[in-house]
Amino acid sequence: MLWNRQYGGAVQVLDTGNDKVFAFRRHREGNVVQVVVNVSNAAQRYTLPGAPAQTLGAWHYVIGKQPR
Repeated sequence: MLWNRQYGGAVQVLDTGNDKVFAFRRHREGNVVQVVVNVSNAAQRYTLPGAPAQTLGAWHYVIGKQPR
């Protein structure tokens, strides 16, 4: 699902409300994976569309599968 070119899933960059937290979602054929990365050396709060605010530790990341 995270392959490139014609085999890869479409990428959607997500607004986190925090420039130190980068997030994206990829989906293909009913499969979805979401990645959130804190690119700073301090804990950061962020909010994804339709979700409550969360905190991610310094340099931490979250990778999760989601139903589409």
